Amino acid sequence: MRQLDLQLLQEDGEPCSRSEEALEKERTWKMKAREEIQKLKKELSETTQALEKSLAGERHLRSALSREKKHFEQMVLEKQSADDPLTFLNNQLKQASSKTEGLIYDMKMLCAENADITAKFKATKANYNALKSNVWTL
Repeated sequence: MRQLDLQLLQEDGEPCSRSEEALEKERTWKMKAREEIQKLKKELSETTQALEKSLAGERHLRSALSREKKHFEQMVLEKQSADDPLTFLNNQLKQASSKTEGLIYDMKMLCAENADITAKFKATKANYNALKSNVWTL
């Protein structure tokens, strides 16, 4: 009788241990998924901050370009009445053009950086949402 009881206990214990193993695997997977979600949240936050910084830089450069353009137009109006307006204006135009070209280049670089950061942000957000939905479906 005792052998039969021992045998029944062993048979009942096998499915239980398999269930415990499956539970442990699921817990491990969920823990890894949560860690990945936390990592993606951090990356998303950093990317968002970089995007905001890039946008602020772009706005600053646009503003500086606008100020330079207004300044140049004002100088042109003031110097039209000068004795030798053609030479003076040509020199001012060269100076303004070089400043404007530099600002335009900086603005293009920021726009490209902004586009790159935006693409990374969208990819990270999509990855985050996919992982989040996988975890919540469990």
